[in-house]
Amino acid sequence: MTFQHSRVRTLADALVHSAIIGATTVGSPTREYAAMFRRAVGARFEIVSGYKGPADLFVAMERGEIDGVCGIDWSALKAQQPDWLREKKLNLLVQGSLVPHPELLGVPTPWTYIKDEVDRKAVELMVEFQQAFGRTYMAPPDIPAEAVEILREAFRAVLHDQEFLADAKKLRIDIKPQAGETIQRIVEKFYAAPREVVDRLKQIVEP
Repeated sequence: MTFQHSRVRTLADALVHSAIIGATTVGSPTREYAAMFRRAVGARFEIVSGYKGPADLFVAMERGEIDGVCGIDWSALKAQQPDWLREKKLNLLVQGSLVPHPELLGVPTPWTYIKDEVDRKAVELMVEFQQAFGRTYMAPPDIPAEAVEILREAFRAVLHDQEFLADAKKLRIDIKPQAGETIQRIVEKFYAAPREVVDRLKQIVEP
């Protein structure tokens, strides 16, 4: 996304005009998504890293230090900058997701812009892995299957608790739980990915 002052207002604009994109640290979604859009999609992003967090990035956008930022979760953006969204101060260039979000119809996904098949598979792997691990809890290896199921059932119960969901709604936080079995399959898929896809993914997100 870019701020209202930027001349880059669409993903098509980003393919022909340069934009300064702020990021936090290496390995963060803000850095890796910006790098992905630059290397796999062809966006002319100049990435400036070193910001402490989303709050600093938002201030930098408002001041005109940077054009915009990548890798901010939609639910987090709604919670942190509802006024900007309501006042249409943001240009939503692209949504980095496998399936379009129902609230973001009209905002393109990157898939039609990625021409290389290996790049496409690498980006799919990155997006699926990062979105699955947004807020993930892990147990140590070799934990008994019975204990795993107890933990998973406890999390399922909490994430469907009406009081918990009501509190989340007040904070404008979307709750979209994924089953532990789903996360496990994603991890297994990641480890089974072809070497050329993994190597290309490393190149796409490297500093």
